[in-house]
Amino acid sequence: MWNILKRTKPWPIGLAIAHDGIRMLQLHSSDGRLAVLAGAQWLTGQTGEGAVNAVREVLREGNFEGKGVVSSIGNDEIHLRSIRLPIMSQEELHKSIASKASDMFGFDVSLSQLQVLGSAPVIMGDESCQEVIVAAVPNYAIRRRRELLEKMGLTGIAIEIEPLAVFRGFHRLLRRGSDKHALNVLVNVSPTSTLVLVAHGADILFIKNIERGGQQLSQAASEQLGLSIEDAQQLRQQLKMDLLQRTRSLGQVQPVPEGREKQNPVFWSVYDAVRTEADALVLEIGLCLRYCSTTFGCEALRKITMTGQEAWDPSLLHLLGERLGLRCEIVQPFRDIDVSKSRIFRDRRGMLTDWTTCIGLASWAESSETVAVLDVAGSYVK
Repeated sequence: MWNILKRTKPWPIGLAIAHDGIRMLQLHSSDGRLAVLAGAQWLTGQTGEGAVNAVREVLREGNFEGKGVVSSIGNDEIHLRSIRLPIMSQEELHKSIASKASDMFGFDVSLSQLQVLGSAPVIMGDESCQEVIVAAVPNYAIRRRRELLEKMGLTGIAIEIEPLAVFRGFHRLLRRGSDKHALNVLVNVSPTSTLVLVAHGADILFIKNIERGGQQLSQAASEQLGLSIEDAQQLRQQLKMDLLQRTRSLGQVQPVPEGREKQNPVFWSVYDAVRTEADALVLEIGLCLRYCSTTFGCEALRKITMTGQEAWDPSLLHLLGERLGLRCEIVQPFRDIDVSKSRIFRDRRGMLTDWTTCIGLASWAESSETVAVLDVAGSYVK
């Protein structure tokens, strides 16, 4: 009887800091289903004093329960490398990585935390080996994040690198057993970079961060169309909204509208302006997938799942399908989550793909398959 009266401990707040601002999300389990307890965002820059004050104000208002937070270290602050090693025990693997780490990364890793993200068997001639993905997270990045959390009045529980948070935000959507154990390609396109992640079920096979993103597309549109960078960004944003509305009407993603230049002159002008830059990004994504196919013997890929702030870019979606011959799906990060208590998430069909990382952080407590993450002291926690 007394158990009924016990208050469930709140889940940690997920805090995602991106180039365009800060997002906060807290989830809880309600009748066996995830539900949004609170959410907030500030799209006015990364870590300015205004954002710090805004977080403090939200905490004072009581929208969020508790002050425990799981935060992420961005792709631009971590170093990713892959190394091929013989098949060995976990203990031997960690020792081998520690001895080779400085040569692998090209700098002294004594002031960094090393993290194994995944490994997969590779056949090299008659010998079997494994390709291991290793991340180096500088101690100064962890220390800087801890100091920022303290300024915000938050208590750091764990720090996770962004690729793992993005992957969890996507992997939680795979409900069918066949999906959970299938080969999945996740492409997260942000303003500054593009993350390509290939996984077999919950096992990560490949990660690469490509230094091309939405900013390069906006810059190309600005130069080709003679617009300011701000006007080019707004024009591209409008085309994303048009695609969203088209998808709602048709029930499927159709990147290119019907009719050519005479019916859709603005679309085709922007498409032609960004095509060279978008083509370069698609080429790099294609090279990643080809590498996975030849290295890990992956079965034929059928689709790519898009997420991130630039996931709804029609030119990029069209060129991915045209060049790679793959179907593109756009992630719906709030699927199967009760959002009735939060106004900003009620239209789940909206352009909410930039919340995938935050959902991954907010659902950290739920995951039983979490890769080890760094706590605020720099040691590993599960």
